[in-house]
Amino acid sequence: LGLVVAKTLWLKPFSIDHFFARVFWIQAIGRPQLLTELGLAERWGFPFYAGRLNDFSAGFARRDAQRLAAELRVLRRFDTSRLDPGRRLSAEVLTWYLEREKEGITWLLHDYPVNQMDGQQTAVPDFLMTLHPLRTPRDARAWLSRLGQLSRAYDQIIAGVRLRAARGVLPPRFVFLRVIAELKSLTRPTPVDNTLTHHFAGEIPEPIVECPAFDQKPSAVDFEKPGQRQREHDRGEGQ
Repeated sequence: LGLVVAKTLWLKPFSIDHFFARVFWIQAIGRPQLLTELGLAERWGFPFYAGRLNDFSAGFARRDAQRLAAELRVLRRFDTSRLDPGRRLSAEVLTWYLEREKEGITWLLHDYPVNQMDGQQTAVPDFLMTLHPLRTPRDARAWLSRLGQLSRAYDQIIAGVRLRAARGVLPPRFVFLRVIAELKSLTRPTPVDNTLTHHFAGEIPEPIVECPAFDQKPSAVDFEKPGQRQREHDRGEGQ
């Protein structure tokens, strides 16, 4: 049993199905927001992950790409000619994906994470307003936990932009203008009037608000300086 577990988790599993599952779960667990998008964090009881945001750091992106490159080496050790058509197709698709990820290691810092189309600067607020559920007290506590991590996420995003800028990777000027306008629309309102506050107050069911188990309320989050630690959160206000 120990050998089976060790091979499944770290080496070449006996079954390619176990390998497929390993790649999926390691990818998913490393991206708590994906677990929520798939409904796994709440449905399968992952409260720790349900209350966390993704790691937006360049270090995580590099480690993740390197790990996937290692998984590609493991996948190539399977004799896919002996698989049934369905599993062979799955192996081919996964091989294609892992090869693209391996090739991308060289270009990890050659993109524009902050942009006017689908930039990271609005991805987290959009996630909190469109994908994170607010049906139970646990959902609400996880939402507040993620809200408290916005400062950390923005710090990581800013650090990534600076790394790219140091390498001369900068988007066109019009992108900056659009992004600044987007951020101003998020930071201009007071915390009480902020879109996130209104979303939380409007989406959370009344029975949850009255539930004794739910003793947290939205804190006054400082959105004025995304790269600065939230003063209210650091002092423990609203907890």
